[in-house]
Amino acid sequence: EAIASGSIAQVHVAHLDGHKVAVKVRHPSVRRQIALDFHIMKAVARFVNHIPGLGWLNLEASMEQFSDTIAGQTRLDVEGDNL
Repeated sequence: EAIASGSIAQVHVAHLDGHKVAVKVRHPSVRRQIALDFHIMKAVARFVNHIPGLGWLNLEASMEQFSDTIAGQTRLDVEGDNL
């Protein structure tokens, strides 16, 4: 049973070598869903960049940076390395 849950993963209590530990488990298909969501948002950003007067928003670059940041949140191995 999960003791915490977010949009990307759940946290469960487990025992390892007699110690209580937290185990973080990514929700199924979350990486694929995030990739699809950002594919759609980037397409919209490309479209908006071609509308006269809106190119200054540079939404494509913003979406690229934002998607990299969010995709990084699904990398539980990297999170574990930072503990």
